[in-house]
Amino acid sequence: AAVIFPPFSNSTTSREAAKQITPVVKSLRETVLLYLKLAPDGSTAQDIEQGLEIPGNTVRPRIRELVKAGLVYDSGETRVLASGRRAIIWRAR
Repeated sequence: AAVIFPPFSNSTTSREAAKQITPVVKSLRETVLLYLKLAPDGSTAQDIEQGLEIPGNTVRPRIRELVKAGLVYDSGETRVLASGRRAIIWRAR
């Protein structure tokens, strides 16, 4: 399987930082994927944040990586959050 690095800019330090945290990111990515696999109705990013007690700034990039890897998809549905805003419901393949 191809290694998926976390997002980074083109700077050398950013690339190095992405490589250094890759093992942690892989574990977080797998955790988010498992959460979605166990959510029969799908989940918003906020659902995942709250369910796993992981900050949104950590969850949202993992969702993007999983989408890019073809493991998660936008269901085409949304759910209203407590804020009144609508959020994408993500599902695992």
